[in-house]
Amino acid sequence: MKNSNNNSGVSLIVATIYTAVMMLVIASLAQVTIATIRNIGNFNFSDMTQYLAYGTSQIADQFAHDNLVGANAKIGGSSETYVEMDEYIKFLEKFGVDCTKPCVGFRVVGSSESDAKVSASGLNTSYYSVPAAYYDDAEKKIIGTGSAAEECKNPADADDPCHWNKLYLNDATEIPLYVENAGATPFSQIKIRVRSPCGEFKDSKCGENVELYPKVSSGKNSPFRKIDKDKILIYWQMLGGEKGTVFAMDDYNEKTKERPVPKQKNGVITDENTEISAGRVNDAKGPAGGGLSLGDFLGNYVVLDEKYSGIYLNKDSIKFKDLIESKSQLKLYFNLVGTLRREDDNDDAALEFTKYQLNDSTYFLPYLEYQILTDEPIADSRTSLFGWAEIADFYKESEGKRTFPVTTQPFVLGNL
Repeated sequence: MKNSNNNSGVSLIVATIYTAVMMLVIASLAQVTIATIRNIGNFNFSDMTQYLAYGTSQIADQFAHDNLVGANAKIGGSSETYVEMDEYIKFLEKFGVDCTKPCVGFRVVGSSESDAKVSASGLNTSYYSVPAAYYDDAEKKIIGTGSAAEECKNPADADDPCHWNKLYLNDATEIPLYVENAGATPFSQIKIRVRSPCGEFKDSKCGENVELYPKVSSGKNSPFRKIDKDKILIYWQMLGGEKGTVFAMDDYNEKTKERPVPKQKNGVITDENTEISAGRVNDAKGPAGGGLSLGDFLGNYVVLDEKYSGIYLNKDSIKFKDLIESKSQLKLYFNLVGTLRREDDNDDAALEFTKYQLNDSTYFLPYLEYQILTDEPIADSRTSLFGWAEIADFYKESEGKRTFPVTTQPFVLGNL
């Protein structure tokens, strides 16, 4: 009997422990199940919010399509200015989405906004830029939309890569030099800036851009400015002039095959060749007054501005300043048509490349960067689209671009 009582006591203790363990296991499983259900719900909400943000970005794309060149918009929630947003919200409410406070919205950036002007050292004032920039109220800073960088390190600095676009070989673009609701070309100053990729960064800024071939040199055997060696790199046109399309000035010395050095008299610049070659890009990258030819007049990456000229097909010349003030709706055609090569770092004499060097892929570069600065806003060739949605505790964004079609494909005989 004594052994029987002892066994019963042990069994009771074991049963109690077993029951406690099972209760803990069940409780743990319940917590895991609840967490799993919550996570599934959260995943569904997160997924749905992302889809709604994408849908809103598509409405932004429709807005850009329906409206004028260079149009900007910032719409959150129901809007009387764009009925498609109202219809979208009504559609969401039918499926139980609470939009009593703004649950969806979009932003369209077709031209730089007035509170997003940028400036750079060596330039005397602030400018509107292409690629377009806008001011983000939440982050309280300027946001650039350029393709040369994903985000700005120095938002108000025009030299920050976020305010530059990459230009690849045969990557033609057409930039409207106007905002359509202004009725005409609305500006009097223009700085067309081109630079090579950055080779060295210092304190989040580009310390030195890669030097292109051929380098700036006054040497007798240098290929700099020679039309058959320092070939056209970027082919440009201005479309929509009063007498038709405006082309680059293309004069050169028949004997030496050199482009003439620009001259200045009484503040007026005479440049009989405004073709954009690698030598011109190199010459304009330093501070104004520091180059051998163009650097005496330009600098700070500016390869062309309102003081320079182009020619019509009939050879009549016209200054850019007269052109952009002519009340015409101009477009700037830009196309990288030449092979990009970096200079040989060991070539102090700036000699002509050998045939081997010209074909050596280690000297090739993938792209250039470009930017346009004006004293009044002009349209970007690529409208930036931003859609957002906020459901419960989830906030998602979706981005896109609407690119203006290129309407011309010029043939560059000089580079064959």
